[in-house]
Amino acid sequence: MPKHNEQQVALKADQQIRESKRDPSFAVHLLRDQLGPLLISSPTAQYWAGKQMARANPLSSLEAIQEFFERASFGTLTFAKMKKDEALVILSGSIVEYRLSEQKLASFHLEAGFLAQQFEHIHKVITEATENNRKRKGEIHILLKWDRKDALAEE
Repeated sequence: MPKHNEQQVALKADQQIRESKRDPSFAVHLLRDQLGPLLISSPTAQYWAGKQMARANPLSSLEAIQEFFERASFGTLTFAKMKKDEALVILSGSIVEYRLSEQKLASFHLEAGFLAQQFEHIHKVITEATENNRKRKGEIHILLKWDRKDALAEE
């Protein structure tokens, strides 16, 4: 790397550290977008890690999921459309905008997996999720789909 580029990278890092004193999302950025891909490089593995995180933190309502996302600094969760076999969820907020601006291909597979598992837990039906990056709007659309015929066995 040329010396000029190294200086630019160092200046950007200095600026991020100064801003991190005011922005708690800096820790999320470090863990999710810098360390996370090194530990869990596959989007599929990130999705399943999100499902496992949801199993460890089962929630009982859509409102509880929204609160969890806020507390975990994942972003603001809005349930945009609810149908009999799918739901459109929008993830937005300053942390989402920041992640999208810092990393062009920021992954939200962890959040998608977390949502799929929470819907399974709440609705007792096998649920899958896919993410769609809406960078221009600074938001992520996550589509949850299920088939009522794929009900989970009662415990």
